[in-house]
Amino acid sequence: KLYEEYFHLNSIENDFLPVFRKYYASEELRTCKECGTVMEQDPRFV
Repeated sequence: KLYEEYFHLNSIENDFLPVFRKYYASEELRTCKECGTVMEQDPRFV
């Protein structure tokens, strides 16, 4: 598991996007703490 965030979901169409953007904008969040592999950014969320 690379990242986990708990949040109140009111609208799946609106509430996921800020979380996805936060995750994909952060190399730290996309980096495995055990091996250092970095997950690629998804251009849809950057």
